[in-house]
Amino acid sequence: DPRARVEMRELLRELQRLGKTIVISSHLLHELSQLCSHLCILERGKSVANGTMEELCTGIGLGRSVHIKLARSDEALLAAIAAIPGVEHLEAQHDRLILRYTPSDGDVDKLHDALMAAGAKLRMFEPDPVDVEALYLGLTRKHSG
Repeated sequence: DPRARVEMRELLRELQRLGKTIVISSHLLHELSQLCSHLCILERGKSVANGTMEELCTGIGLGRSVHIKLARSDEALLAAIAAIPGVEHLEAQHDRLILRYTPSDGDVDKLHDALMAAGAKLRMFEPDPVDVEALYLGLTRKHSG
């Protein structure tokens, strides 16, 4: 029921805002990326990984896409952005740039700081949600079979 799912997400977010810990067991991995701050990945009844999504992504080298809009752009600024540690790919699309970013410590917020230090004036900074399905597959690959 779509309405019940929306209402349940709102209830869970409110409980999280109140500081409550909620344990969810689900195979609907996309929805987990919208709700969870920490994951424990189980494979065959055993925990294979536990931590924040950023920590787990870093552990397997899973990058994130980050959408940015700049107030101004020139070749020197784009070169400086491309040289930021962890930036693996930079792609211009319509009204934004999309960066493929794999931070060494899992902290995507450091990209924001590095962009500002490079002289970027940001109008938008929006990391894509963690792809929990790719994370799960990467973490359980060696345990399957």
